[in-house]
Amino acid sequence: MGGGKIYLLFDSSRALNALDPVFDLPFRFLSVSVGILEVIVACFCYFGRGLRLGLSIVAWLATNLAVYRLLMLASGWKAPCPCLGSLTGKLPISTRTASTISGLVLAYLLVGSYALLVARHEQSVSKSS
Repeated sequence: MGGGKIYLLFDSSRALNALDPVFDLPFRFLSVSVGILEVIVACFCYFGRGLRLGLSIVAWLATNLAVYRLLMLASGWKAPCPCLGSLTGKLPISTRTASTISGLVLAYLLVGSYALLVARHEQSVSKSS
């Protein structure tokens, strides 16, 4: 998803100029910044050598994104996140569906990374005993 967020730098959607309720920054700036971070994390996971470190970084990023979504909800934000800009208009799905899918992907990354970290920890503990 990181590449799609970087694409938003060139997106003409006015919704991306709105200020986000958490950081009071334009959604365009936040989306592109997070997109760059996601691409860096993906490259590190793909080219890096340490599985545990890669899982930890994915868990950290997913946790931060989940906290951000919770803060948006707490602020009273009801609409789907405009962080995908007009990209959803190019897909044969609604904005709400795209937002739901991105939330499910986030949940998958969050639960999956922590589950794998716990499993690897238990595996290393059982090998040492």
